Amino acid sequence: PGGAGGAAPDPLAALVEHCGSRRLLIVLDNCEQVIGAVAELAETVLTRCRRVTVLATSREPLGVRGEFLYGVGPLAPTGALRLLGERGAAARPGFRTDDDPAACEEICRRLDGLPLAVELAAARLRLLTPRQLADRLDDRFRVLGAGSGSRTVLPRQQTLRAVVDWSWELLPETERAVLRRLSVFVGGCAASEAEEVCAGGDVPDPAVFDTLASLVDKSLLVAVPGGPEEKLPGGTRPDGMRFRLLETVAEYAAERLDESGERRAVELRHLRAYRELVRVGEPELRGPHQAYRLRQFEREHDNVRAALRAALRHDGGPATEQDAMCLVLSMSWFWQVRGHQRDARDWPEAVTALGPDPFEAPVRPAVPLADPCTDLP
Repeated sequence: PGGAGGAAPDPLAALVEHCGSRRLLIVLDNCEQVIGAVAELAETVLTRCRRVTVLATSREPLGVRGEFLYGVGPLAPTGALRLLGERGAAARPGFRTDDDPAACEEICRRLDGLPLAVELAAARLRLLTPRQLADRLDDRFRVLGAGSGSRTVLPRQQTLRAVVDWSWELLPETERAVLRRLSVFVGGCAASEAEEVCAGGDVPDPAVFDTLASLVDKSLLVAVPGGPEEKLPGGTRPDGMRFRLLETVAEYAAERLDESGERRAVELRHLRAYRELVRVGEPELRGPHQAYRLRQFEREHDNVRAALRAALRHDGGPATEQDAMCLVLSMSWFWQVRGHQRDARDWPEAVTALGPDPFEAPVRPAVPLADPCTDLP
């Protein structure tokens, strides 16, 4: 009923009055769509109702005073395998993960232990063996598409693409740009390389780091320690935090990068970033910082290979050829020391083919040759 003068009562004030001094638990579910309003509600209730506890589920923190975060990450390998076994047996009676443990473990690993993805994969075991399913996960959004989910759940939970689409649509444009650009990295990256590669266009340099933090908060990007610190005479050389996309998110972001039309520009920035990293680090492979640099080069080896593949694919002229050649020369000693003989043999040959052969004779000499018979004094 209306209040004095027919005005409708304030719902928040009514909630606070109802809670009063009661000891209550308020559960707020799926807050990401209205995160600002939920944060305001929680702050007001917690401030004015001292015996109330709020439990909120959301992709990102509410950001209110006194908030305690409990991250719910992907399932551990054993938990994911157990879920696959239970749901697989429901889809195909008699199914057991022990019949093909390697394929089942690969399915769980490649789906990052995401519960919904594992459930969608289990439904496909009606049609495919575990090995067939594992081999098709390069096209996971089609394989785990229409018909793999329950008809009774929300539409955004019926296919793997719908799940990721839902998260994507909630992102502002800056976060979308950074997320799709992060897909060029292989095996993760340090903050410095992420800032160098993801900045550009409508994403200014200072905005990248804050955007990385926001994507971590939303569980679309994973931040993990890079490794132990190395004690050196001049202090420590911390490896710092590394950022990586879950495989499912990386595949989706790569599709969005292709749609944006900026893949070539982003991959060339990626090439230059790793050219500089190895060019600066290469002299230290033979100095007191050798252990640190060897560890760093090994950790970034997949990114180096990805950068070289991009150089071969785009063939951006002399500048790209020089970047790729600098990268190859800076990696050559590391390849020899660590026994990467195939890299040491194949990459120089492939990169050299980007430009003209410097040892091939020109069709016509640039300067006419003297006739040894007629030009003698």
